[in-house]
Amino acid sequence: MKDYSWPALEEIYLEKNMISNIDLLAGFPMLKKIDASNNYIEDVNLYLPKLESLDLRNNYLKKFPILEGMVRLKHLNLKGNQLVDFSEVLIHFTPNIQTLNIEGN
Repeated sequence: MKDYSWPALEEIYLEKNMISNIDLLAGFPMLKKIDASNNYIEDVNLYLPKLESLDLRNNYLKKFPILEGMVRLKHLNLKGNQLVDFSEVLIHFTPNIQTLNIEGN
């Protein structure tokens, strides 16, 4: 995907693709919605200031994703991962969260 340019891309659906990393999506600054559920993602470090919805359910996350500067993020789904420690949750990076699903960790 890095050889292509879609400057207006707002939504991407990557569910059930055996993906292990989505950090390259930071190259698409207009993204508002990412569905990367049901993959093999272990770690996330994104900076997408326009992102409103991030679905990472049913992956292999062991720690809370680093979402620095995601002030528009409203919906975060982390259901069904392997999260055990929430001490690194930096709320000031995502102050507008309205829905947070951490069920089944």
